[in-house]
Amino acid sequence: MLKKMTCCAVLGAVLAEFPAFADNKFSIERIGDVLTFALPAYAAGMTFMDSDYKGLVELGLSLGGSQLAIAGLQNLVKEPRPNGGKNGFPSGHAGAAFSGATFIHKRYGIRPAIVPYTLATFVGFSRVYAKWHYVHDVVAGAAVSALFTWCLVDRIEKETGVLVNASASPQDFHLGFNMRF
Repeated sequence: MLKKMTCCAVLGAVLAEFPAFADNKFSIERIGDVLTFALPAYAAGMTFMDSDYKGLVELGLSLGGSQLAIAGLQNLVKEPRPNGGKNGFPSGHAGAAFSGATFIHKRYGIRPAIVPYTLATFVGFSRVYAKWHYVHDVVAGAAVSALFTWCLVDRIEKETGVLVNASASPQDFHLGFNMRF
């Protein structure tokens, strides 16, 4: 089911960018744009899979807070972009992508976050490659989102432990255990 949710999130992001693909603008930059939205969507899908609505709220708060902080920093710092544009520091695209990946790490653990972190790193690379940002812009966007996510998201507690069952009678003795992890 998680694979289906991932495919739906990525497909939705791809379809949102379909006009650009039709114009033969399928590029590293476009893939990065798609992943910028697909990673937080994937994180939201994970919360739905687990009926983790508290996690969905935390994702929304951390993503929204980090994007507001990034927009504020962009307006305050007003660093030029490598392509001549304005407000290059920090990167909002990298912030959004790393917000999704960091949420998965903090909420569900490092193992399910390895691929999202790799894809978020690709988003950062795509922003530098397309000359929208410098490397320090991307690192700052990732750091801002990681800070917000790490402060606002709680690790989900899974039930773990061992349950031991024992019963005895004059004729026999039964011992069993169940383990949840």
